[in-house]
Amino acid sequence: MNKDLKKLKSIGSQKIHEITHISKAHVQAIIDEKFDNLHSVQLAGFVSILEREYDIDLSELKNNAILYFNENIQKDSEEKNVNVFIPKNNTKSLILFVGIIVIIFVIIFSSVNFLSEDANVTKVVKTDNKVIEKKQNDFKMEQEVQNTIEKKMGLENKDIIEEKIELENKDNNKENIVEEFQDKNETLSFNITPEREVWMGYIDLSTHKKYQKIFTEKVSLDPKKNWLLAFGHGNIDIEINGIIKKFENPKNIRFSYINSQLIEISLEELKVLNKGNRW
Repeated sequence: MNKDLKKLKSIGSQKIHEITHISKAHVQAIIDEKFDNLHSVQLAGFVSILEREYDIDLSELKNNAILYFNENIQKDSEEKNVNVFIPKNNTKSLILFVGIIVIIFVIIFSSVNFLSEDANVTKVVKTDNKVIEKKQNDFKMEQEVQNTIEKKMGLENKDIIEEKIELENKDNNKENIVEEFQDKNETLSFNITPEREVWMGYIDLSTHKKYQKIFTEKVSLDPKKNWLLAFGHGNIDIEINGIIKKFENPKNIRFSYINSQLIEISLEELKVLNKGNRW
């Protein structure tokens, strides 16, 4: 194991995840050189981010990954060429025959029970009407008593309930005043101003919905969201929460804006964050 990979192990997957936003599971897999749950494009992007962030060389790890993916591609192609023979199951016909017999038996048994129950229903049971009337009267009296009790309890508790509602409304008003005060003191901003006309593509990472526009004046984005950005040229000024960063690059330029942190990224890194897509 080379010294750069040892350096990543000493830092730990949790700390690397917090800095690079690569999932902890993927970081641990890279450190342990276990590539089972990674594909080649994804791994290349992660390794590029780690090399840039920690100023290290992971060439040996990349070579091991290439050997691993080449071997697995060869194994998959060999497995597809193997003919699989499944012998005919002779017990299917026997199971079908037994199933038919069981169904016939159930139908006969149900018919016999239905006839016997129908015969019992024909017997008339004489009911004492006086007993029914007494039960109905008792039930009505119980309902009237219950309604009377509920009305009395409602009158007694009315004042208590109204006082509780007033206290809750006062507490809610206090919370609203605090929230409004906090909102007024927030100065979050995310603005982009080009030196000349530029194309911009931007992706909302919460929904992965894509947008694009051509502009010459300042454009504002929601500073509370996470974004992926791509520009036709890099002669632009980006202002975040009052701090302006100037870029002077005549070529295409790309950024990630995650948790209010702006980082310039490569095409491979953009593909990793954009589910393997260039745009």
